[in-house]
Amino acid sequence: MESSFISLLSNRLYVLLKEAAFWAWGGASFTFVGLIVAVFWWLGKKGAQQRKNEIIGGRYLANSVKEINQFLKAKGKLSSLKIGDLHLVENSEQQNIGLHGTVGTGKSTVINDLLTQVRKQGKRAIIYDKGNNFIPHFYREGKDIILNPMDARCPNWDLWRECQDRADFETFALPLFPDAKSGDPFWLMSARLLFVATAEHMRSHPDRSIKKLLQRLLSISLAELHDFVQGTDAANLVDGSIEKT
Repeated sequence: MESSFISLLSNRLYVLLKEAAFWAWGGASFTFVGLIVAVFWWLGKKGAQQRKNEIIGGRYLANSVKEINQFLKAKGKLSSLKIGDLHLVENSEQQNIGLHGTVGTGKSTVINDLLTQVRKQGKRAIIYDKGNNFIPHFYREGKDIILNPMDARCPNWDLWRECQDRADFETFALPLFPDAKSGDPFWLMSARLLFVATAEHMRSHPDRSIKKLLQRLLSISLAELHDFVQGTDAANLVDGSIEKT
């Protein structure tokens, strides 16, 4: 009996030890494999981060127009005007936009689209239309203004409303009679002074006009012009007794 009991106990202990060894070995193997996988995952992630480009400052190239629009919107700088699908930066419209391309690449198309947006939004625009490309499409008679002296639709320009005092006339005369690189400066200064005196004198004339101003300066005799500017600092310039004049 005692021998049978010892044999049974031994068998039972053997089974328990075998199970314990199995689970211990299995747990150790699982832990080892898990550690290997974790190490390789960490090394792979670290390597990917090291291979990845890192922007530490300056600008970067966006992947899409949508990305730029979302960025501008998040910053509160999304303009209502856009070129194609790309919105401008708010309040940057007056900072100049360069459109470069050969004939037929779409420069005028872009400008036409921008002007259409401006009109739909009820905004104003100043257009320099040297080639008469935009007036046929956008000009509205009675509402838009054409500033071109060669165009019959141009409103009458009043020199005397533009120039409020003598200083304004003197400023106006500078580009009208530009400085010469050579020659006697007397003629240049005289032309400016005579223009200023004549234009200022005509301010009080109810029937003043550019045409009459030109007639006074270019068509009448020297004696008549002298009588007209008598009492001004330009009178001596048209005095027949002065040799230069």
